[in-house]
Amino acid sequence: MDIIVWLREFNIWTSLIRLTLAFILAGIVGFEREKKGHAAGLRTHILVCMGAALTTLTGIFCAETLGFGSDPMRIGAQVVSGIGFIGAGTIMVTRGTHVRGLTTAAGLWSTAAIGLALGSGFYEGAIICTLIISIVISRLKGLDRILNKRKKYMDVYIEICGTTNVNEVLDMLSELGIGISEIDISAPKSGKAENVGVSFELYSKGKNILTEKEVSTLIREIEHIELVLV
Repeated sequence: MDIIVWLREFNIWTSLIRLTLAFILAGIVGFEREKKGHAAGLRTHILVCMGAALTTLTGIFCAETLGFGSDPMRIGAQVVSGIGFIGAGTIMVTRGTHVRGLTTAAGLWSTAAIGLALGSGFYEGAIICTLIISIVISRLKGLDRILNKRKKYMDVYIEICGTTNVNEVLDMLSELGIGISEIDISAPKSGKAENVGVSFELYSKGKNILTEKEVSTLIREIEHIELVLV
């Protein structure tokens, strides 16, 4: 038990241990993101975590060694809101309402929280949190895909043969019980000059929620449509 009491103390050796753990634990989380090619990877997570840990240590140092202020967590508390600016930079909204980067942003925020916990000497919480985050990021993606197999909203791109058929095709989709919003007409991705590219957000009306495969099959049956990307 003496070692645990010593680890809670503030000195050069415990500071070194906390910063080293911040490097290791953030590396565990960041490595998974790095493997999948995300912008915020190994180095970003390590820097965020170690910065958060050092911020907390600085607050403790100012309070206990220099005698400045009464709340050692005051400086570290700014990390919780400040990390939002970095996280916001990883989030992208594409094609109307499709959002990407939320997991990366949440991972950075959680990594900062791990750093704050380590800086204050809460080793157990930081280690347990790292293990759980690693499981969530690496193991639960398959479950997420299963749960989201049927989507009420999805982004769809189609190519219609002939400009005069665009409104006709959209009307036919509506008749099939499919709602459409955020329509964007563009040049065809296939390169066929006679085609028209149409991107839109599709939503299932009522309780009949379709899978991507069902949507693709349904749309392909409509005349004048040559390409469907869901």
